[in-house]
Amino acid sequence: MNDASGFNLRGESAPFSLTGRSGMAVAQVPYQGDGAIVNQVGHRGLLVTWETDPQAAAALLPAPLEADGATGRIGLLVTECQSARSPEYLFGEPSELTGWYEAAVLIPCTHDGQAGVFSLIRYSEVDHAVLTGLYRGLATKMATFATTYPFAGQPGNRDMAVGNVAAATASRFDHELFNALFECTAAAAGGTDYVARLARQFGVRFMPDWMTPSGAPLVDDVIVWEFADWQLRECWSGTCEVRVSDAIDEELDTIGPRGEADSYWLEFEYRDGPGMCRALADHRARSGPRLSAAGSPLKGASAPFTRTGMASLSRSTDLGGDLGDELSQAGHMGIYLNWRVDRDKVAQIIPWPLEVTDESERVWLFMNQTQSGINRHKSGDARSRQWLSRLRPHHVNWHEAMFRIPVSYRGELGYLLYVQYKDRDHSIYLGIYDGFTTKLADFRTTFPMSGHPFNREMAPGSTARIALSRHSERIMTAQFTATRELGEDEIEKGDINIVGHRYFPDYTGAGKPPLVHDVINWHMINRSYKRAWVGEADITFGTSDYEELHLLEPLEMLPSLYVYLEYQAGPGTSQVVHDYLTGRGADGLSEVKDGQTEGQRYRL
Repeated sequence: MNDASGFNLRGESAPFSLTGRSGMAVAQVPYQGDGAIVNQVGHRGLLVTWETDPQAAAALLPAPLEADGATGRIGLLVTECQSARSPEYLFGEPSELTGWYEAAVLIPCTHDGQAGVFSLIRYSEVDHAVLTGLYRGLATKMATFATTYPFAGQPGNRDMAVGNVAAATASRFDHELFNALFECTAAAAGGTDYVARLARQFGVRFMPDWMTPSGAPLVDDVIVWEFADWQLRECWSGTCEVRVSDAIDEELDTIGPRGEADSYWLEFEYRDGPGMCRALADHRARSGPRLSAAGSPLKGASAPFTRTGMASLSRSTDLGGDLGDELSQAGHMGIYLNWRVDRDKVAQIIPWPLEVTDESERVWLFMNQTQSGINRHKSGDARSRQWLSRLRPHHVNWHEAMFRIPVSYRGELGYLLYVQYKDRDHSIYLGIYDGFTTKLADFRTTFPMSGHPFNREMAPGSTARIALSRHSERIMTAQFTATRELGEDEIEKGDINIVGHRYFPDYTGAGKPPLVHDVINWHMINRSYKRAWVGEADITFGTSDYEELHLLEPLEMLPSLYVYLEYQAGPGTSQVVHDYLTGRGADGLSEVKDGQTEGQRYRL
């Protein structure tokens, strides 16, 4: 894929750049190559199992997976993980890219007589695992972990042994997901049949088509991962006390413990890369509901698909109609920075067929607090607002920082949303589905707050500040000082085009074309600024190689704003403007660059 100036853009995921290091899947091995590079993966931790209602477990298995005699024995795999393609990568790259804690909720099942486990949902402490989990069909949410595992530096707990204990807990949305306490009773050097199932894991790849209301999904299949050279290095068996969340956002209690079963302390390793995954069943053309192995319907705007759909990760900000056809009402409050950049540098990140304009050197960055989509979660009598008391704030409240670069397409003006940062895990799914590439970051703000006498509201001379960090590195720091409030006749009005980039790679083999790769446009309607202040602003960027924000380094700061912004978006307000796989534009006509359609040269 080329940029607007003719250079080749690279990366395993958006945002694409000349180096490919900005993409959030940068730690993933290159699936677009020849498959020679693979990741060596190592795990150590707990495999907690318990007995549950086998019918409830079977009702979560997507067809064509089948329940077997072990389906009623749920597994919770909580491990410390390291993954790297080489020793140089492991020791040379940021630790967040090579090591993390993760947990997987597993349901034993079979397919064509081959036993494995279905990965209902995984939890991880790093954002790139949420992205690659979507691509891999192993749905993943973010969580915070705490463990007491064997620790080489502690003389009382150097190794796992009979009589030793290990503990693990995790939380999401400030709610405990699980709490497990394991006591070792015996060595199990050869492992067990249950442990052996971990080498074969089933999942669901899914990407809805939010550009086509009520349209068929773009990706919807059941897949299987068969990890190469899977080896069990250590195994101890024991008993475990465990409790799982009853949170409606997780639905883990539907397969919660009904009886005890053996649990294990494990250390294992395998190789992971292209060709170790294959599709088993394509459900894009299905006409009825999604069915489980038990024949019951599965619901949700995304995985994990469940009986109610409440655990779906994209339920928080679903714009595809699963929450109804009402447009999502977005509300924002924050700093709208504007500055001039090097035109040649910014052209390097504008993908063809978008074009550089005279305005492209004026970059906008909206750094704000958001409350969005509340109206799409209402139930019962919306006037009572009681439904708000049942909706966790994390679903509809977050911070964001979005870069907007003026571009044109066939003469029509718009803003390329090159990348944005947010602080909610569901925003990553939203970014893949709606084409607005999203990374997670930590936000710190000093914005007007009505409860403080020094800072009740924005006013001439008042200041707002915001700082972002990611991977333990500062990304950017910005400050705005208001000069005056704008009058109503000075405030920009009208709808706006926001252009994005959808991409879904195919991990079933090396060098395969992506399953989805296009440029899309969202028409943000009923846009209005209820209040706005103009003033002076300043921004500085960190030096991380994984953000490449030096391409947007300010040459000159321009008058900036502090605004209250609202608009609507949702089903029917977006469209594909160029498909890289077919080489066709929004009107179906082929678009040509350098004598070839971009669809013929999609390779990054």
